[in-house]
Formats: sequence, C-alpha cells, structure tokens
Amino acid sequence: MSTANQTTVDKNTVFGIGSITKSFTTLLLADMANRGIVNLNDSIEKYLPATVKVAT
Repeated sequence: MSTANQTTVDKNTVFGIGSITKSFTTLLLADMANRGIVNLNDSIEKYLPATVKVAT
C-alpha cells in the first residue's frame, strides 16, 4: 500500500527504479563473470551478434 495516497499494489502497479538498474546490471555481470559465463577481459563484440557494430 502506498503511504502517499493509500492505494493498494496490484499486478498493474508501476514502480520507478531510477538509477538502481546500473547497480543491478553490474551485479549480474559480476555474478556471470564469477560463474565463468563471461570474461570481463573479452571484447564486448564476443557477446554481441555480428550485425551489431561497436564504436571504436
């Protein structure tokens, strides 16, 4: 329930997550590196489709 307007949270409720997405993405990437799924020293091109052009 929102303390601001006393509305109940339901399946259509939208939550603003702001800048937390950067921290969340970093945490997931670090976890993937620890599991050996990605290597942080590899070029990003290794993980992207060939159709994606990376700026140099």
